[in-house]
Amino acid sequence: VIPFVFIGLHLLARPGDARRCTQREAQAVIIRNLAREYSKQGRQVIITGDFNDNDEEALGLDRRLPKGATLKILHDHGRFMNCASLIPEEERYSCWFDANQNCRLDGPDERVMIDHLLMSGDWRPCITDVRIHHEWIPTCT
Repeated sequence: VIPFVFIGLHLLARPGDARRCTQREAQAVIIRNLAREYSKQGRQVIITGDFNDNDEEALGLDRRLPKGATLKILHDHGRFMNCASLIPEEERYSCWFDANQNCRLDGPDERVMIDHLLMSGDWRPCITDVRIHHEWIPTCT
């Protein structure tokens, strides 16, 4: 039996907004500190959700760099790995961002990777397969 903690989150949106980027980084610091506390208790930690930023350690199909330090904070000096780093780059996208708002998927630049799953490094030897479900059709409402 491996004791673990699962932290689900949805960080502030609008990655390009500098004020919200700072607030998102503050959210990341709180989550990182919480994860450290759980680790001290001997638990493995999984952090997942909509981070609303990119991860330079697991760039998405669109190759967009992070707008802030959110993921760098949550990696906590290598204590956490992004499972997407085990997926081929051409498969690294988790949602559709309709950049030109034309309600059509206009290529790889609109397939973005802002949703992540971070696991404490001790789990790395146990991971044999990582995938993102892509069988969806973008729709506008």
